[in-house]
Amino acid sequence: MVYFMRFLKPKEVAAKLNVSVQTLQIWDRKQILPAYRTVTGRRCYTEEQIEGFIKEKMGIGLEELDEGEGSE
Repeated sequence: MVYFMRFLKPKEVAAKLNVSVQTLQIWDRKQILPAYRTVTGRRCYTEEQIEGFIKEKMGIGLEELDEGEGSE
């Protein structure tokens, strides 16, 4: 079975984490949240990578973030 990872663009990740793309670039340089690179050198991230970062740094999961949207 072949498994393909879905890569997220920095703009998508920035929206999920409520930070700017420039913040992601800084985090990549400082290895806080290192990005994968495409063959053309563009940054990209995996869903698993972002979920792990959220759990590690923020103590919550993506599903908890999604549940909070519009529930008030």
